[in-house]
Amino acid sequence: MRYPEVIDKLKILLSQAKPDVALAQLAVDLGLDTQKALSVIQKSVESYVKSRLLQAITRDLEEAKPPLEKINVTDLVFPCLRHAFYSKKFFEEKRGRLPDLLGMWIGVKLHETRIFSSHEIELEYNGIFGRVDGYEDEILLELKTTRAIPPEPYPHHVKQVEYYRVLLEKSGRPVKFAVILYVNVNDLTTKVFPILFDRSVEEVEEELIKRKKELEEALQKDIPPPPIPDEPWACDYCRFAYLCGYQAIKEEKAKN
Repeated sequence: MRYPEVIDKLKILLSQAKPDVALAQLAVDLGLDTQKALSVIQKSVESYVKSRLLQAITRDLEEAKPPLEKINVTDLVFPCLRHAFYSKKFFEEKRGRLPDLLGMWIGVKLHETRIFSSHEIELEYNGIFGRVDGYEDEILLELKTTRAIPPEPYPHHVKQVEYYRVLLEKSGRPVKFAVILYVNVNDLTTKVFPILFDRSVEEVEEELIKRKKELEEALQKDIPPPPIPDEPWACDYCRFAYLCGYQAIKEEKAKN
């Protein structure tokens, strides 16, 4: 008897008799002793609930993702534009192990929490879309979930708030500084980093538009940008490393 059938049978028996009698009858139907029948019930219910949880998490992750058809700030902050190109070309529904999806889902729910007065602000400037986590009193807030809080903000996260600053300023919302709040989903610790901008809005805007045009042109020509990451770690954490060819080159070099 399959797990859904076990649950359906259990519900019918519970509607007809007390739990101990229902359990005894289910054990007979399964050809098991009572203890083993309880174990089957446990596994059946666990399978049912985890399946529904996975469906709910996947739905929330899909609803929370930025619009695929637009160039997003999150496309442009990864150190290599080829990653953004492949993300657009080979986009798939988020899948993976339940613990990994749970970590991402916690991030989605955290972003739904209103911390600053202006929350989840959707902005668009020069064809670039962005969703700012929080804004209040000329302060930009960016939330990040992680499994290990870094000793200092990751450079691409700093670049992300720089890009968001451009979008906010262009929409008439001045930004004096930004705050990146890291939340560790493993041990539930947090750390806040104030980001004091070294670069002018004009300088960042020029870079942002340049990267957007490079990605847009690559997508139009269907030719991936060159694999030139701004940061050396990027290729090791890119899910398109094999498609790109970087991983094969790295393994070949390791052999020699």
